[in-house]
Amino acid sequence: MYMRLKHGIAILILAVAPIIVAWRAGIVVDAGRKHELQIGMEQGAADGFDAKIDRPSPPPPPMGFYCFFSLSDTNYTFIDGLWGDIRPPADSALWNLEMRRWETPATIRFDSLPDSGVISVDGRIIDSSTDTIVLPANKDRIEIEYSANKEKTSNEEIIEPE
Repeated sequence: MYMRLKHGIAILILAVAPIIVAWRAGIVVDAGRKHELQIGMEQGAADGFDAKIDRPSPPPPPMGFYCFFSLSDTNYTFIDGLWGDIRPPADSALWNLEMRRWETPATIRFDSLPDSGVISVDGRIIDSSTDTIVLPANKDRIEIEYSANKEKTSNEEIIEPE
């Protein structure tokens, strides 16, 4: 009886754990042309390209603004950028958003955020999915960071949990 209970609890924990840590956030970047991107974490994803999870970016247009998440994966050398980059569950992650032909200020907005932890864009904390951040033009790369070990307090300070 004790072994069955122990086995049942272990199965329950394994079944629920991916649900707890899985999240996705849609991102809209606009600098004269809108791009809809996605980041997140999901059980079964890898740091490289995942054919059924990630979304490769198309080739860049001949002119105008273009952005993508950089990718270096020896198994998929023909894919160098993603519009959807889902990673394995972790306490933190960093996405490099490459910006090309960016000549005017850009706006970046998230349509959803993870239930726990913090997302920041170039060090600026995203407070809610209604936040729109304006970024100055002509920067090659934007850093989007997720940290599960930080939380926002009611006065919007970031604290480290004990």
